Amino acid sequence: MMRSLRAGVSVSTHDSSSPTNRPPAGKNRRSLASAIEARSLPILGTKDLLLATAGVLLSFLPALAQSMWLPTPAAPIHWQWQLGAAFKLSTDIVPNVTVYDLDAFDTPESVVSALHARGCVVIGYFSMGTWENWRPDASKFPASVKGRSNGWAGEKWLDIRNLTVLGPIMQSRLDLAKSKGFDAIEPDNVDGYTNSTGFSLTAQHQLSYNKWIANQCHLRGLSVGLKNDVDQLVALQPYFDWALNEESFKYSEYSGYSAFINNNKAVFEVEYTKTTSQAKVMNAMHINSMTRDLNLRSPRSTGYRRLPCIPDTQNSWTTVASAVALTSTASSSAPPLNGWYAWNDATACHYTFSYGNYSWDSLRTFIDVDTNPATGCSVGGIGAEYKIEDGQLFRWIGAWSSVKPIAQTKGSGVVEWVVARSDIEKNMFPASADMLFQAAMASGLSLTSLKYTHVFSSSAEPIVNYYAWNDSTNVHYTATFTQSFDKHRIYIDADCRQTTGFPMEQIGADFKIEEDSLYKFEEETSSWSLVGPVRQTIDGQTYSWRLNRSLVIGASQAPLTNGLVFEGTSALSGYVTSSYQHCYSY
Repeated sequence: MMRSLRAGVSVSTHDSSSPTNRPPAGKNRRSLASAIEARSLPILGTKDLLLATAGVLLSFLPALAQSMWLPTPAAPIHWQWQLGAAFKLSTDIVPNVTVYDLDAFDTPESVVSALHARGCVVIGYFSMGTWENWRPDASKFPASVKGRSNGWAGEKWLDIRNLTVLGPIMQSRLDLAKSKGFDAIEPDNVDGYTNSTGFSLTAQHQLSYNKWIANQCHLRGLSVGLKNDVDQLVALQPYFDWALNEESFKYSEYSGYSAFINNNKAVFEVEYTKTTSQAKVMNAMHINSMTRDLNLRSPRSTGYRRLPCIPDTQNSWTTVASAVALTSTASSSAPPLNGWYAWNDATACHYTFSYGNYSWDSLRTFIDVDTNPATGCSVGGIGAEYKIEDGQLFRWIGAWSSVKPIAQTKGSGVVEWVVARSDIEKNMFPASADMLFQAAMASGLSLTSLKYTHVFSSSAEPIVNYYAWNDSTNVHYTATFTQSFDKHRIYIDADCRQTTGFPMEQIGADFKIEEDSLYKFEEETSSWSLVGPVRQTIDGQTYSWRLNRSLVIGASQAPLTNGLVFEGTSALSGYVTSSYQHCYSY
């Protein structure tokens, strides 16, 4: 087995407990998958099209969806990843672990059944992007689909464009996993397009192949995880049920996984070090992280290392800051970065960043105006075309180039910036932009926020300039009603599930605020019940509300997203906004 090479460095290590004909297991495997969508590749057989179409049809069967393992970030998931040696029930059980990720070829049905009897979920590992010469189906791969070595003995990249050849082989592998009783699939080595494979692979080829793999998993009732492939997280998130990353802390990739967390999908993560220095960040994001030995050895092997960031006996997330804590220059109980949000009017974007009672040398926000992580300056999982740093706007042109000074207001631990929409190419509506907020020291040390998505509000409708933000205790909502209405409402989709709650535009509302009262939607009676009063402030045409965040999200912490819709009604007219996304800062 192998790790995808970073910076072209080849590293070869062997585990004495592994079968002698296989390379080491801890490769930095970059994987694939998707939800049910029929998308064809340039080379696609009729049989494959029929199977993909069947996947679309089956996606609407409730029984299939209910039977699949769909892990969420609500609570820690205690898991073990063992690929360096075949799993033995007598020695390799880890107390309190409920999810095992094992080699799908090497693990017999009896082991899967025994783990199920213990109440565990079992994930099956396959490499879907490389040919491995020790696998039982290795002879089925013709030379035409085998490319260059990926840096590890016995492995070569595959031509993922050729589903006529690869499709039946990969389908047989998934059938094998299903027959053994695996609950989920970890497909690996699916970022070939970013490597020197010997084939002219593009990002679109990779997306199409990964989606095809996911379709096939879902067709068989198998959950599927997106492993690594960080440049395509946003595009592939809708097709995957969970995600797995290697070394996202080491390479500062972790913030991009808010794409999964914010959509109530679990993320698993591993660092190959000797400490759990990633714990504060990972626990804050509700990512199930641990430190492992590179070969992912079994507990019985020399060199075995497994250090979970959350103890296996703990079933709640540790309350930590949203970034690594530093020593404060003043006494403060607030986390180093403790709030960020954006809103817009007709001509400008307004950004607010609360960075705590610390003395930072620079304060920045990075703005990905096309929401494409593959373009612009790569930072924290986004591709930023613009950044604001200390009151100056910069544009990325292969390096940061100064554009112009902008309005900046600094208070006690808070900075606000105002930038013209035209200066960042965001004059149109609807629009959105992905953002990161960052505080930095001259030494190079910095703290970066979770990814935040600024969903633009309309500036030429009966309801304009609407947005939401939160602090550690409350949620704040604001909207300007340019037309006279008798009732002013906000619909809140607390679980971000359109299929639950009261249907309103593109959300399923679990709560609504009407004037100065909060209501909850009761599914059984399809009616609204009064929860209690809400603080409402009216300033001309601008309405603001504040309520305790626990009323709508309980004890949940960021990363977290609520869908919102603002409404105004009167006897003769009414208006409803497009859905708005409130990304909690912490």
